[in-house]
Amino acid sequence: RAVLALCQGRTSSSARTMASMVNSPALLAAACVIGKDCAAVNKAFYICKKHNSDPEACLSQGADVTTCAHDIVQTLSSPPMADAYMAYQKCISGNHGELYKCNKLKEALLALKN
Repeated sequence: RAVLALCQGRTSSSARTMASMVNSPALLAAACVIGKDCAAVNKAFYICKKHNSDPEACLSQGADVTTCAHDIVQTLSSPPMADAYMAYQKCISGNHGELYKCNKLKEALLALKN
């Protein structure tokens, strides 16, 4: 969705910023928070896509998803969560994306979030 918007040149500044600064371990580390905190906008995007075959029909909902994810990454990247978020990212990267090897760091991050 964000990639489609970027390719079409129709994206918000937050989508451009996120696309340029977030790597796979960062998104994997944020995924548990994004899944929970962005559930409503993700559902709205899913419903829109389910009912529309036109790729442009749901650009607004897609932008909302991207903005929500961007905001989560920004929050996680700021004190007091930044150190725990970075440690979790490094663990994910160092273990080739095998998330179960990083469960303790994930729990530490989530404890700060809650």
